[in-house]
Amino acid sequence: MKDGAIALKIDDLMQKIDLNLLNEEMCIKLKNQKVELSNRDKKYLLNFFTYYKSGIKENILKAIVCFAIWEPDEAINQARKKGVFRYRVFGNNTKTKARYYLEYLILKKDILCFSRETNKYLKQKYEFVWLEHFYIETEKKIDKEIRYHYKRKIKKKINGIRFESSLHKELLAYIDRIFLLEEQKQTKQDGNYNILSTFSQEEKAEGISYLFFKYIQKYEISPEKNYIVDATYINSNKIEKLILLACQINYVLEMELLIDFYDYDIYYEGKNIILRNKDETLEKSVQLGYIMQKMQSILFFDRRYSGHKEYDCLETISRQIVQKFGNKIGKRVGNELLTRYIFEIPTVLLKKMSEQNIEGKVQFYKEEGVELEHFSKEMCMSLNQLYEKKVTQNCNAYDILLSQRFFRIIYFIQKNFYQNEKDINVIVQSLIPSIDREILKKILFMFLKNKQKVDEIYDLLSYDKNYKFDIQYTPFFETGKKVIFPISVMANSNLMRNTIAYSYLSKNKIVNDNNGIEPLVKLCENYFRQCSYEYEIFINKNYKYKGKSGEIDVLVVSNSDLIIIECKDPLMPTSNFEMRSTFEHIEKAQKQLDLSKKAFEDNGFRNKFFRDSLHIDAKYRNIYTCVVLGNRLFSIWSGVRHPIRNIHELDMILNSGIINSTFAKWSIWKGEKYSHEDLIDFLKQDGVFIKIMQDSMEAFDNKLTFAGKTIQYESYMLNMKKLFLICDDKLRLIEKRKNKCDEFFDINEEKN
Repeated sequence: MKDGAIALKIDDLMQKIDLNLLNEEMCIKLKNQKVELSNRDKKYLLNFFTYYKSGIKENILKAIVCFAIWEPDEAINQARKKGVFRYRVFGNNTKTKARYYLEYLILKKDILCFSRETNKYLKQKYEFVWLEHFYIETEKKIDKEIRYHYKRKIKKKINGIRFESSLHKELLAYIDRIFLLEEQKQTKQDGNYNILSTFSQEEKAEGISYLFFKYIQKYEISPEKNYIVDATYINSNKIEKLILLACQINYVLEMELLIDFYDYDIYYEGKNIILRNKDETLEKSVQLGYIMQKMQSILFFDRRYSGHKEYDCLETISRQIVQKFGNKIGKRVGNELLTRYIFEIPTVLLKKMSEQNIEGKVQFYKEEGVELEHFSKEMCMSLNQLYEKKVTQNCNAYDILLSQRFFRIIYFIQKNFYQNEKDINVIVQSLIPSIDREILKKILFMFLKNKQKVDEIYDLLSYDKNYKFDIQYTPFFETGKKVIFPISVMANSNLMRNTIAYSYLSKNKIVNDNNGIEPLVKLCENYFRQCSYEYEIFINKNYKYKGKSGEIDVLVVSNSDLIIIECKDPLMPTSNFEMRSTFEHIEKAQKQLDLSKKAFEDNGFRNKFFRDSLHIDAKYRNIYTCVVLGNRLFSIWSGVRHPIRNIHELDMILNSGIINSTFAKWSIWKGEKYSHEDLIDFLKQDGVFIKIMQDSMEAFDNKLTFAGKTIQYESYMLNMKKLFLICDDKLRLIEKRKNKCDEFFDINEEKN
């Protein structure tokens, strides 16, 4: 900026941009008005990116260009992450403005001085016409099928009362049937996304949620009408074809997010469109994280349920209720389309099952206690810390679990009745009850004992028509004074996790307030203190370096090394969209560690900090950094400046060194006992543990074919046989049960 010139505000600069006349001279003139963008300037421009769905396209493009004049690559990077270049926006069947933005930016690429990588992205995304075509044509198919079904819905008068079938209720009944009967688990390894069975139950629920949203947006659901389901349609392949289309749209949306947010590349090989990450360790780490999370959950529940007392279980008590009361609580009624089961649980029974206080403590049934313990582990919290964590103003995770008890009771009672029912149509017609809103609230009050809690949980679980519908997050759907919901989905969903995740997504400030408690920091500290090696450990240490403030979560000091740890504890995601939160946590931690590492590499700062803040000797030590995550994603990703490690794997390295299988145990420690070098190796990007897990991942392709082209997403799965063979080769064997080992490898040979 020239001497004496007055810097223009960012909004004034934006107004000076003429998109039609943009050239190098204009860019130079604008840069003369402002040396660099301040954080406030960037926030102003990013606001246009955030609200791109409803914004004026010229203003959004101006914001991108304005950002790019000073920081070209960062401008595109931020626009990508906000979704500006996506070919589809949720709830909008028309074309997005993506091609408009891309075409202009490609035209002005030399003026805006984009890097080669940024130019490559813009060109790839602009030429990815298959994507836009897929969205438009698939939406047309969905709309056509919904219209066809609507015109042919059942309309019938029975005993003077008019009834009609409706897709909104049929969709809920379909997914509830799957959760009720535990039908067809996923066969995701097949990787063929042109068949519905490849999609998991949760992915089907997401597809159905989207169809439900589309349907109620187009067709009014009247509280005056009596809606039923067309059981024949639900049990046919017609509804499955419709659900497949919705699942495919969600799947391709996730693929597009890989390109925009996670920087995956697009390649063309004949009729194949290939999605591949530049760094295969990123894809390996994501898939391994999901696999390990699932495996650990299965092992956890298997161990907790082995040898348990049946009388402690909701399932057992529900079965005993059916055996004792039978037709008094449930009976088959009606005829033809209305043949169904209705259930009426006596209030005295519900009150008895809602009893919870024993010597002032909350009493849980076996299923609830195990789930609570598992969730506290996922949250890296003690049970007491989880009890203190608020989900709403007055409710915590325990309250969510208690409110779920009612739906689990009904679910188990239903299962006992339906196991002897041979007509699947009758079962389907019995699903998705309609209940008066105030009656439902009275039932919830029996379990929660507090009207405010009831209202808050009801609101939390109720669908807000201003937002996206999700069966597993907001399952209550109101029609007038009545409420419908899928009982089996509610009973089997991780409602504690889902309500907290939804609260995070909806920017609920209450759920982010941990009352100053940092559970993961304390857990990390405790694991180091349990270690046989005597480390000096410091937590939550603040510092200032060259005008910037920083905080170190955990600082570990050995005789020769200094380990700077940032702890991040986002929820385990269930999709690429939810994974953005973990990714953003990592990016923030990487920047924090950049500053900390730079500060401690400065001899003057280090000596003063050691002397004044830590009160230890200030001799030179090697500096290591690490991001410790509560969830298991990204823990073997090598393409980051600072390594990312899972808290439970860190505990294993420090305190046991044991890698377990069903038939063998290996030690990853180099010697008989733990040494500090075991930790240093664990932190290395090519350390023994990291390499073992990376090398155990085996490539496979997910495929979806449309319009003569196949989109092929290159991914990885864990090869257990390979993992165990590598452990045998690289690690010290502690014990092995030969019979179990031979059995495992024989089974694997048969599968192959």
